Amino acid sequence: MPAADISWKLNINSGHYVLNENQTMSHEGQKSDQSPALESPWSPPEELIELAREAGAEIITELLGAFQEDSAARLQVLRDAIRNQDGVLIRGEAHALKGSAAQIGAVEFAACCAEMERLAQNGVPSEQSVLLARAEAEFARLQQQFSALATDGAS
Repeated sequence: MPAADISWKLNINSGHYVLNENQTMSHEGQKSDQSPALESPWSPPEELIELAREAGAEIITELLGAFQEDSAARLQVLRDAIRNQDGVLIRGEAHALKGSAAQIGAVEFAACCAEMERLAQNGVPSEQSVLLARAEAEFARLQQQFSALATDGAS
């Protein structure tokens, strides 16, 4: 995702994040009055907005790229850990995913990971596969939105 693409989409001065030509979302995650109803898996937190203001929007590109790479790898480790019923590994990977998701503003993804961590800590492996499927679906939604930011920014 080139930096120019994301900077076109992240209008940090106005406080709105254009998802496509017809939809905007404020950084607080509230729908703007000028946009249709929108459910977004990602709303950048204020700290991320401030970082973009200080360091430039290209830092967001780098962070989102690193988040996607790390999360994809950790989800694969989680799949294997659930298959092997390794509660310690499930707990550790879910905890790491929860933290990184929360830091970038992926609230639903973080919530799925927090629940996986809680269940692993309490020794309840039976629901892990369902939660993993939910986490993977949320991650796919995030990737789709990040991709849309880059695609729309290039047009």
